[in-house]
Amino acid sequence: MNPRIARTIGYFILFASCIVMGAGAACIDVMGGVLTMIMLVVGAVLFAFSVIWMIRKVRCPHCGNLLHLKLYDISVCPYCGKSTDPDSL
Repeated sequence: MNPRIARTIGYFILFASCIVMGAGAACIDVMGGVLTMIMLVVGAVLFAFSVIWMIRKVRCPHCGNLLHLKLYDISVCPYCGKSTDPDSL
């Protein structure tokens, strides 16, 4: 899988977790707080999934090292210097 696409998917899941947790915090008095707890747990699970996804999938296809998870350009691996485009294998 292309590491740039994997990082984008990870960020979408990360932002979704923030939205779910924010919505859960906004409806704190609904149903006695049960809905808040459910939404906070779902948000935390999504957050953990996005971090694990990015650590496992955002890797150089040549050397296997973890690429930057920040919004840096990852078109070239900083460790081996090769292109991270999987079509160039």
